[in-house]
Amino acid sequence: MICYQGGWIAETNGRVLHRVALDRKLAAQVIDLAQARHWHVNLYRDGQLYLTELRHPISFYKELLNPAVQQVPDLHALLDRDPDKVLIVAEGGTATRSWLICESTFTDGWRSCAPTICLSRPIR
Repeated sequence: MICYQGGWIAETNGRVLHRVALDRKLAAQVIDLAQARHWHVNLYRDGQLYLTELRHPISFYKELLNPAVQQVPDLHALLDRDPDKVLIVAEGGTATRSWLICESTFTDGWRSCAPTICLSRPIR
């Protein structure tokens, strides 16, 4: 399996062959930016999806993203080690604006971390 745009490669038995995690300091900055703008932000770590609120039916998270979903009070509490990915779920013009804001905010490392900071829109 190849996931996170190549950031995580594993055999079907679960043995991880390659993993490039997102630096936890950068992840914290992305979470702060997203939460300050009331964007829907999720964090992936160790095959689990963590979020602070459900903005879509649980079926959206399970069917589209297919991980185990856990609602937590604070995503920052999960940054005791580097996460696999931070995902901002946005719709329509919000996705483009979100991308441009992230790109201008994280000028120094944005391109290198882009595979693990993703913008997505819900499919309905």
